[in-house]
Amino acid sequence: MGYLIELEPLTAPFLERNAARAVRKSVGHAWRAILPTALEQDTLLMPDVMAETVVAEAERFLHADLPAGWAVRLAVRAEHLYGANRHFKRTLNRPGNQGRNALYRYLRHWTAGWLQREQNPLFQRLPPAYALGRRLPPGQVPG
Repeated sequence: MGYLIELEPLTAPFLERNAARAVRKSVGHAWRAILPTALEQDTLLMPDVMAETVVAEAERFLHADLPAGWAVRLAVRAEHLYGANRHFKRTLNRPGNQGRNALYRYLRHWTAGWLQREQNPLFQRLPPAYALGRRLPPGQVPG
């Protein structure tokens, strides 16, 4: 036995939503061209946001403020190396989350190096593994 279902007429928002989907499908990945850097266009990673995360992680661990512009320096370095270094580019374009994890390791490694050179007392309070790009232990108070 079948059921009789009364359908409502299609509304304008429904039609607009589906029309927008059709346009997005036909455009494909052309929207990537509006992203500001080649690194973001190719990988969809946002080095400026990731750099801010790494700086906030280090500041929270060290209970100290890092110099102003530190995150910008990190992001600019990542963007420069992406265009200039074939190995770096290949590493960030790995499948899945491997590229994202690699960029976080690089950002932490550079942060440790700059701290060692420019803010050595802060660097001394970091665990040795941080210089290798490993995540800082959560909730620990530096000694």
